[in-house]
Amino acid sequence: MFKKVVLLTLVLTLLVATPIFAVDKITVTPERSTVFMCWGSEIGLHKDNFVCYSFHDLKDVYASSIEMKLQKYENGTWVTKKTWTSYLTGLGVDISRSYPASPGVWRTYAYHKAGGETKISYSPNFLY
Repeated sequence: MFKKVVLLTLVLTLLVATPIFAVDKITVTPERSTVFMCWGSEIGLHKDNFVCYSFHDLKDVYASSIEMKLQKYENGTWVTKKTWTSYLTGLGVDISRSYPASPGVWRTYAYHKAGGETKISYSPNFLY
């Protein structure tokens, strides 16, 4: 597990430091369970686009999926503006997409499914 956390930290450091993907703000919220080693969602900003990312790593090979939603807080509730899905059989899956930025409070929300388990992750709220 420690190796995966170190690897995830190194990958995120490289992504943040790479000019092609120079993210101004980024947050990660990994967690764990009996099927999942970790899962989480994040949201960042690159130029005039939100960068939305969700991932999970598994303890064994499973068919798994992520349904990721970009949501905006409007009139006291979270409204889904865009939904993306990724499927894979293996030790994990991730999804990364961009969306034109506009003012407001935003988050990435995701359903992670594998091995009969469903987990939910949220990025921290992102004020733009």
